[in-house]
Amino acid sequence: MLKENSISLGGWNRKIDKRVKGYTLIETIAVISISTIVMVIGFTLIISTYKNYVNIIEESTRIDEIDNALLSIDRLLTGNMITEIKPDIVKNEIEVNYLRDHEKTLVKTKLIRRQGERLVVETHNKGQPDNSLLVRNTILKNVKTFTIIQKEKLYYYKITLKTGDEIIQCI
Repeated sequence: MLKENSISLGGWNRKIDKRVKGYTLIETIAVISISTIVMVIGFTLIISTYKNYVNIIEESTRIDEIDNALLSIDRLLTGNMITEIKPDIVKNEIEVNYLRDHEKTLVKTKLIRRQGERLVVETHNKGQPDNSLLVRNTILKNVKTFTIIQKEKLYYYKITLKTGDEIIQCI
């Protein structure tokens, strides 16, 4: 008897209704349909947000590369010990001559020009018999054109990228 009372206190000894409480098939299908719609909208939102994130990262990387290239060119054109800057409209390159180690006889030349799809800086020994190439550094990739433009006494360089972006700076 004690055992039966403890079971009935816990609710185990109730009478079972003939109508079992639960969900109908229509209610279950409605819940599944609404849940599916919410999940599809959620996944679509997550996917579009991720694609937008990837596009923003790619755009930021491209802008950083352009900024770094412009800073490198500016540093080359405004550095110490420059003896002469010669923009060449025909060859579309900029020649920068500078003294090496404060010695007036040793001159190096840096050429800024396009090589293939890259904008490069080449360092040459000027005055040596072979005018030898010492170093070639890539400044910017995916370059479509690099042109030197002269307007009166001013020179400009124009960089057109494969993406269609154009950069014009005064030398």
